[in-house]
Amino acid sequence: MRAQGHLITFIADAENQATGDLNDGFGFVWVSRATLQHRLYFRYHFLEAIALVLLHAHLAPALHAACVARHGRGMLFCGDSGAGKSTLAYACARAGFTYISDDASYLLRDSDKPHVIGHPHKFRFRPSCTELFPELGGRALTPRLEGKPSIEVPSAELPGIITSPSAVIQYIILLKRSTGAAARLTPVATQIALEYLERGLYPVEEIRAKQRATLQRLAGVPAFEFHYSDLHAAIESLNTLVSGVGSGT
Repeated sequence: MRAQGHLITFIADAENQATGDLNDGFGFVWVSRATLQHRLYFRYHFLEAIALVLLHAHLAPALHAACVARHGRGMLFCGDSGAGKSTLAYACARAGFTYISDDASYLLRDSDKPHVIGHPHKFRFRPSCTELFPELGGRALTPRLEGKPSIEVPSAELPGIITSPSAVIQYIILLKRSTGAAARLTPVATQIALEYLERGLYPVEEIRAKQRATLQRLAGVPAFEFHYSDLHAAIESLNTLVSGVGSGT
């Protein structure tokens, strides 16, 4: 991937490329017939890549966060790569939470509430997920950016999963997963969460300024640091939070 100002390209080789103009919201993809035979690869690296980056710049900044909801209350799970966003989102979905997104949530620019759109039709996991969720085993790997493979699972294939394309965010959760940590939600300044989320905005200032303004829709949303290890205890803490009983500590 390369970018210069408002122009962005995704290039595999001379026959497989995508180009987008973030100012005009226009993009196109050129790939070989052979690439189209590998649908997951084509969709992830080209079709979704160019479409989502245009949406990110124009209509709904992408937040590096998973999203679930409980009793109609949306929550964003934020954290660095490997912090457990997808794992916790899936564990919550298995426990009856509504699933919206496992890694990227798009904050709507033209909304009077902090409203995000997700991609509830699939989950993507690291291959190690089968240690926690054996039912996910036996599935093919999909190459991802930076050489990180993933297992892609349609949510429709997983029994009992409730999905929604969107949620209004009422909590921001900064994940601090660590071995042996007791589940504990600690309130933090929302600005800390916003500064973390701002890292994922587009680097060109003209575009970034508009995205930063949209991000301010989350300024009144309570934020928490979430220290946890055991998924069952984590889910109990989140249930306590949304029920309005204390802070989930």
